[in-house]
Amino acid sequence: MNDLNIHNESSEEILGRMVNKYEELSGVSLGLADERRWLLQTVAYSLFIRNETTNEGLKMNLLRYTKGDYATEMGAFTDTERLGAKKASVLLNFEIEEAKEHLLGVNPVRVTPGNNIYFLTPYFEFKPGETIKEVIAICTKEGIVGNGYLPGEINKIVDPFPFFKSVINMEISQGGAEIESIESLKERIRNAPSKFSTAGPGDGYIYWAKTANQEIIDVNVEMTAPGTVRITPLMKGGVLPTDSVLQDVKAICSADKRRPLTDNLLVNKPTQINYNIDFTYYISNKNIGLVNEIQENVNKAVSEYVTWQKAALKRDITPTELVYLVRNAGAKRVSIVSPVFKKVNSFEVAKEVNVNPKYGGVEDD
Repeated sequence: MNDLNIHNESSEEILGRMVNKYEELSGVSLGLADERRWLLQTVAYSLFIRNETTNEGLKMNLLRYTKGDYATEMGAFTDTERLGAKKASVLLNFEIEEAKEHLLGVNPVRVTPGNNIYFLTPYFEFKPGETIKEVIAICTKEGIVGNGYLPGEINKIVDPFPFFKSVINMEISQGGAEIESIESLKERIRNAPSKFSTAGPGDGYIYWAKTANQEIIDVNVEMTAPGTVRITPLMKGGVLPTDSVLQDVKAICSADKRRPLTDNLLVNKPTQINYNIDFTYYISNKNIGLVNEIQENVNKAVSEYVTWQKAALKRDITPTELVYLVRNAGAKRVSIVSPVFKKVNSFEVAKEVNVNPKYGGVEDD
């Protein structure tokens, strides 16, 4: 399929065909230095460029090959728009100095971890007797710049209000995303036909769940009981979604035209299945001059395994994959203590805890 073209002639083949036809009609042989041959060569090259442009235009009409703005336009056939950049969100905990007997309203305020990144709250209120209020704040900048602030790092207020005491983020900030990649858009276009059913198919829920945030890389949909559907999204890098991302997924999947009336939706975080990496590897004495390079490659292989293991839900913890990668990195022998093979369920994701590769030295073949 990679060679799907209307025109397959090279410029040399086009030139040969033109020269042969000219000689046939004129009865004159064109030598390599003949100026008429040079003229035909110019025309042949121009025709070749035109043919290549036509081939490329054909491919832009096929989802497998399309790219750029062509892919964006192809989404119109299935009502699939390219997702724009999104802002990160985070759960904040505000505290005032003392409880009040009256309602204390707070206009939108900005908080920051101390740099040029700001999170803006909506209007919120402390009811009589309350000293603590949890509020979801949205980053003022689009994209991934607002992601990754750990609990406790967002703790400075830019717009203090009366009786303010402290603010702190209760969860890692998440949900910010750049404009959707073309590959992600094409994958959603492939899945788009499922969204037109009103019967609530799993693929339909998967499609809509992924429209909540382009950082969602995998979604599991299961019926846990008659009338109850559990949706489990996973973020890039094996990161668990925050509560605000789960709310977005549930809101999108619960729309009247997407959720059957008989479905009760539960949107949950994946369950993490912890595992350790502990092994000793040995290098052949034939590669003694490459010890440092092999050690570096082994460390990269371990990182690759960790990334692969948590890149999807329901991916079993598989030590054979780790052995393959380490041996491919140059190790002669691998003695594994952990991980051991473990089944991972459809709503679970593997998560590394302790990573401890050990170099055992050089040994004979």
